[in-house]
Order: sequence, then C-alpha cells, then structure tokens
Amino acid sequence: MRVDEFEQKLGQMIGATATGYEAAVIAHMPDCLYRDFCLWGMSRHNPRRPAVMQLIGAVQLSKLTVRLLAGLTEREETWQKLLRASMTMNGWALLEAVSDNLAIGLARHNIDTPESNATRRALLRAFNTLMAERLKDEISAASARDALSNSCSEGISLFHQHISPLKFRSLAENFINEKGGALSEIEYAALPHLIANIEACMDVVNAVEVGCLRSLVRDSLIARYKSVNKLLDLDEFSFEEILARGCLLSTPRRG
Repeated sequence: MRVDEFEQKLGQMIGATATGYEAAVIAHMPDCLYRDFCLWGMSRHNPRRPAVMQLIGAVQLSKLTVRLLAGLTEREETWQKLLRASMTMNGWALLEAVSDNLAIGLARHNIDTPESNATRRALLRAFNTLMAERLKDEISAASARDALSNSCSEGISLFHQHISPLKFRSLAENFINEKGGALSEIEYAALPHLIANIEACMDVVNAVEVGCLRSLVRDSLIARYKSVNKLLDLDEFSFEEILARGCLLSTPRRG
C-alpha cells in the first residue's frame, strides 16, 4: 500500500474509531462527570482532542485495523463497509483497554496497597462474571448495571492503572479547569467505565449479521472473560498453565 493511501485510510479509520467510542459512551455510560470528560475528549471543538485520541489508544488501534483490513479490498465501496463495521468493534476495544489495564494491574508494583489490589481483583472478577452472564443473555442490561454499581471500587485509580498516568491526570485537570468538578470523580470512575464496557461488548456481538458467526463470537468472548477471571489468581498456575489458558482468549470451548 502506498504511503499516501495508508495515511488516507488511517485518517478515515481514526474518525470511525472515534465515532464508535463516542457512540458507546453516549449509549451506555451512566450520567456522571467521567462521562462528560470522555465526551469532552472526543469533541471536534476540543484542541486537546489529538492528545486524548493518543491517550485512549484510538490512533494506535486505528493503525492496527488499517493494516489488518486495508489489504482485503481495493474497492472503495467495500472499504467504506469495513469502516462502518469497525466503528462498533473499535469503540468497544477502547473501553476494553481500561478493563485490561485493571486486570494487568499496572500500578501493583509501585503504589497499589494490598487493600486496593484486593479490591481491584474483586471488582474485575465481578465484571468478568457479569460480562459472561450478559453475553449468555442470562441477565438484562439493567441487572448487570445495578449489580456492578453495587461493587466496591474504592481506591482504584484509573490514573495509576494507565500506561501514561501523568498524561491522563494532566488532561483530566485541563477538563476540570474548563468545566469544573472534582478530579476524584474522573480518577476513581472505574464503575461507569466498566458498565459501558459490558453493553459495548454486547453491541459487537449483535452487530454480527450471520447467525453461526455471531455464536462463534459470543462463545469466544464468554471463554475470554471466564479465563481472565482465572488468570487473576496467577499464583495458582504454572507459567505453562498460564500460557495454555491464554489460548482461551481467542478460542471458544464447546461442551
């Protein structure tokens, strides 16, 4: 692919990814200051929008998506269909990046206390369990939201659990200076973010038009979230077992 063609497609994919993320936040995130912060970051009138796009991984994800999809077609009509299909998937993926950061526990080696680490693990277990139940249609969106809202997230800092904590804090402070509010409402907003994550994932499954493929996607995601719960207790497994269980993140298991 020519450099100019790649740059053109990348610009289009960044726009589609931003639209998908914004739509997921609007549709699924509870009304709160953190939601306002997310939408402020996506605003075309915000001069800090490029920095926010980097912070949430939209640029990086868009580059990956273009490299994966652009070679599938030379027809502009088909590329536009791929762009539209990428909106829902990439919008969810940006929300999912935060739950992945929480599961990895980026702050555990420096500032996490044993108490906040235990709270983080408990919250992620609840999230993964509810996600699997929601994907299996065992609970409603409202039930998943209410159950997760009752989980404890005290002491879990989204700043500290981010790969660029200082940049995250700086952008949040810019927002507070412009719009007002308490910085803590952004820093400790794991619950509204995870609530939106669940329903955005449901959107990905429901967007699959072919029934057998929809079942495959659903089963793969259920296996993924169940396996992440098991991987949260790393001490229970050897390195070889962890690698083996990691295969479940992309391979559905059928009973």
